Amino acid sequence: MAFKIKTVSKTSVPDERKVMESMTRLRHDMGARAKTLWVVIGTVIVAAAVVGGVYFMNAQAEQLAQEQLQQATHLYMNRPLNDTDAGLSHVRQAVELFQSIVAKYPKSSSAPLAMHLLANALSVLGDHEGAVATYQQFLDAYPLRGTLNSLVRQRLAYAYLEQGDLQRAERAFEKILTIDKAPNKDLALLELASLGEQQKQSDAAMARYQELVKGYPHSIYFSEASSRIRILGGGDGVSVVPSPASTVPELDSTDESASNP
Repeated sequence: MAFKIKTVSKTSVPDERKVMESMTRLRHDMGARAKTLWVVIGTVIVAAAVVGGVYFMNAQAEQLAQEQLQQATHLYMNRPLNDTDAGLSHVRQAVELFQSIVAKYPKSSSAPLAMHLLANALSVLGDHEGAVATYQQFLDAYPLRGTLNSLVRQRLAYAYLEQGDLQRAERAFEKILTIDKAPNKDLALLELASLGEQQKQSDAAMARYQELVKGYPHSIYFSEASSRIRILGGGDGVSVVPSPASTVPELDSTDESASNP
């Protein structure tokens, strides 16, 4: 009977040096990964801090701009009208505040109105050149602000008239007619008609007056336009009775002097 001798396989014992090297590499890899992770975490924290800081700075700038706008508007709107020197002093102080808002907080929600009122205030001070430049700056910076845009163009036209520039004033009034839902189109038509009369262009003036009475029968300028039509020989105009209450809004709810450039 034959016997088979069982061969016992020998288990090799790992080399201690190799084990130590493997553990060293493992620790090194884990350390590298941990370092990368901490770098990522640190970057996220820094980014969050930057975003939070920017948000805080913007919120603070917004608040400061609003506070300055309220102060400047109060000085401008409540200037004493029975004391010329004191009134002009109020306006000058308001101008400084408006200029500060425009320069320091140009991206705030207060900046557009501040720029508009700054130009108005410069007109009150007789600085019509500065007013024109500021109105133009507003139109360049905020071309899509419909209602306020139309009011700024109206004041720009008046500033041109103060400078004796009838052609630019006429173009500014004409531009108002192209602005959708502009609240002062009837006034623009009245002023264009008046400019036509000043330049001895009776037919052009008549056309503007007639456009006003036909297109804006409830305008506060209806009676004046109808009267001018009769004087220019156009009969009684259209037979429309204007409503006692005008549908035309105030020129500028924040500036009562807007209708008296």
